[in-house]
Amino acid sequence: MLIDPEPGRRLATAGDLRGAGFIVTEAPDGVMALRRMGALLPHIIVLELEMPGMSGREVLVELGKDPRLARIPVIALTRSGAEERPAGVRAILPEPHDPGQLVHDLREALKPGIA
Repeated sequence: MLIDPEPGRRLATAGDLRGAGFIVTEAPDGVMALRRMGALLPHIIVLELEMPGMSGREVLVELGKDPRLARIPVIALTRSGAEERPAGVRAILPEPHDPGQLVHDLREALKPGIA
């Protein structure tokens, strides 16, 4: 699942991920993403941390409240520059991100036995 409030950036990232063979469900905000996740249980989440309304950090808190969702690996994207990796996040990439690095981090996070 890709969660990013900026339509152009979300479209580009989704295209990169689909081109790498991923099936992508998109959400423009945290509230919609959480609604969709309850039914879909995605294998991995790409989450923009800086979002209006429910922030990416607030999404992480909500994910942690549901044992089914808390197990899903999260790769975070941030526009605020270098920052500490939030709890529950496997990797954090600065925006604009390198599409190849994002694909690499997603594949690494999906490997069996990676915690």
